[in-house]
Amino acid sequence: MTKKILKTITQKSNNLLQRLVYELDFRINNPMNRLLNDFQHLFRKNGLNICYNRFISRDYKLDKKNILIAIDSPAVVEYRKWLKPEMEFIAEISFANYYNLKHYYCPRELYIANDTHVYLKPSREYKKNRLVSMIYSNSKILEGHKFRHKVAELFKDQIDRYGTGADPSKKTTDLKKIITLDKYMFQIAIENGKYPEYVSEKFYDCVKTRTIPIYPGGEKAIKKMGFDREGILFFDTIEDLEKIFDEKVSKSTYKKKKDAIDYNLKRLIEIRNERKLNFFFNTLK
Repeated sequence: MTKKILKTITQKSNNLLQRLVYELDFRINNPMNRLLNDFQHLFRKNGLNICYNRFISRDYKLDKKNILIAIDSPAVVEYRKWLKPEMEFIAEISFANYYNLKHYYCPRELYIANDTHVYLKPSREYKKNRLVSMIYSNSKILEGHKFRHKVAELFKDQIDRYGTGADPSKKTTDLKKIITLDKYMFQIAIENGKYPEYVSEKFYDCVKTRTIPIYPGGEKAIKKMGFDREGILFFDTIEDLEKIFDEKVSKSTYKKKKDAIDYNLKRLIEIRNERKLNFFFNTLK
C-alpha cells in the first residue's frame, strides 16, 4: 500500500490528493484527528507529512516532505496567516493553489455534501411566496463580512434579513437556516471573500431548496461542476446588485428559470452520489 502511494506521487498524479478529499468529504462535520492520524502514520514512514488548516505551522517539518491541506475559505487562510513564504510543499489541496504546485487538487465540490444547516430533501415541495432573503452574522473582520453588512444596509427595504447581523440580540443557535430559504425565491449569499474556485454551503443550500442564489463569486468552480448558470444571479458590485433588483428579482423571473433551478438540484444530487461512489471504491483499493 505504501509503495503504491509513493509511486502515485512520483508519477505526478493527483489521485492521492483526490482520495484524501474523498476522505475529508465524509468527515467535514467532524474533528480531523482520526483522518490525520490514519494518514500521518502511513506517510511518516516514508518521510511524508500532512499540514492541515490552522495546524499548518505546528505540523510543518523541515525534514519532511510536506503535503498542504488548506481547505478553509482562502479569505480565512490569508487573514489567519497560516502560510509562510518560506514553507515548501510537495503537494497541495486548497481552493487557491497558494504555492503554484504541479501536484495540486482543488476540492471545489467538498462542501456539496455538507448538511449541517440544511438537509437535502429532493421530494419536498417548497411554497415560494416571498422574494429575497439574506442571512449574515455580526462579524465585520473579513472583506466578505463587511460587504454583507453593506449590502444588508443598502437593500434593507427589499430583503428579509436574518442572523446576528440583522439582530445582535439573537443567538446563532436561535435560527434554523431553512427558515431563510423555505419560502424564498432568491437569497443573497456572500462568501467570506470572492475566489473563482471557492464555493461553500452558502451556495449549495440555496440549490437544495430550489432558491436562486444571488451570488458574488465562485463562477469558475460552478461552471466546472456543470451547474446551469441561468439558475444563478451573479454579481460583483453594488451597481450590479441594483440592476438585478431592478430587472430580475420577481416572481416571473423565478418561474422563467424553473428548468434551470430543477436542473441545478439534479446536478447537485448527481455530484453527491458520484462522490459517495468514489469514496466507496477508493476504500476498496
